[in-house]
Amino acid sequence: MRTSVLITAVSGTGKSTVCKALQVLGHNALDIESVNGLYELVDEETNEVIPGDLNQINESVNWNCNKTKLKELIDSQDNGFTFYCGGMSNTDDVWDAFDLVVILTVSDQTTEQRLSTRVSGEFGST
Repeated sequence: MRTSVLITAVSGTGKSTVCKALQVLGHNALDIESVNGLYELVDEETNEVIPGDLNQINESVNWNCNKTKLKELIDSQDNGFTFYCGGMSNTDDVWDAFDLVVILTVSDQTTEQRLSTRVSGEFGST
């Protein structure tokens, strides 16, 4: 039986760290934000896909996970647990593709501290 688990949260909450830790423990864990072609920038007003990458996100542009491609990725996995780690603007639209959704949380103070240590230009650094 195949089980898909989404681990999601806002920037600085620890998704990447959890993904790496799961991999070290021998679990099938994917950083889905790094899967080529899985995400797309979408204009918030027109809902049109626009060219660019994570660095072009702003108040009027969303970072959406393509649900069709996501389902194809999930279907391509072998039996067992697979953890999919990543955030997206359209989380509510893709939740039903997973068997379980885990939302990570940390205090505002911790989030601010983590984001302040990011390299300039890295997503979440501003």
